[in-house]
Amino acid sequence: MRTVTFSDAKVAEYVNANFIPLWFNRGKGFHNCEHRTEEGIFLRSAEAYTTKNICTFFLEPGGKVVHYFSGYYAPPVFLDLVRPLAALRENAGDEDVKRFHRERLRSLVSSPMAVSAEPFSYLGIAHAHGPVCAKLLAEAGSYLKRVHEQFVKDGGVPLDKVRSGYLFGNPFTEEPTSTAGFPKPQTPVSTAGGKR
Repeated sequence: MRTVTFSDAKVAEYVNANFIPLWFNRGKGFHNCEHRTEEGIFLRSAEAYTTKNICTFFLEPGGKVVHYFSGYYAPPVFLDLVRPLAALRENAGDEDVKRFHRERLRSLVSSPMAVSAEPFSYLGIAHAHGPVCAKLLAEAGSYLKRVHEQFVKDGGVPLDKVRSGYLFGNPFTEEPTSTAGFPKPQTPVSTAGGKR
C-alpha cells in the first residue's frame, strides 16, 4: 500500500485533497522496502489482496471509524473504494453510516468488483491482467460485503474497538502476534467527515 498505492500520484492527490492522512506503523521499527519482495507482491496480487497485514481506516472528526478495509488494493481499485466516502463528508452520524453501507452493499451485489480498465504500474513494471486477478477481486468483494454488513449493524465504531480486531479476508501478516506495548495512534488515519 505504501510503495504502490499511496505513492501513486492520482491516489496521493485525491487523498490529500479529501482526507487528513496518517500512516501508523504498528510494529515498532518495522520497515520492509525490499524491492524484489514488493515487485513479487505487485505481480502476484496486482488488484487486491485482503490480508490482515495492513488496514486502512476512515474516521469522522469525532474519532469514530466509518469505514475500513484490510489488505492491499491497486491504485484504481483503491480510488473506486474511497470516492463514495464523499457521501459521509457532511453527515457521519450512525444512521448516515448505516445508510452508506447499505448502499455500498447493494452496489457490490449488483456490480461485483471487476478487473480495472485503467493501467497501472510499479517502478516501471506494467500490470497485465491474468486469471488470478478476477479471483482475488471476487475474494475482495466477498470480504467487503462482510465489512459493509458489520457497519450496517453497528454504525460508526470507536477506533480502539476495531484497531486490533478488524475483519480481514486472509490471515497473512508480518506483524508480531501481540500488539501489546505498541503505542496507540494519536490522530485518525483518514477523516471522512469533512474536507480538510
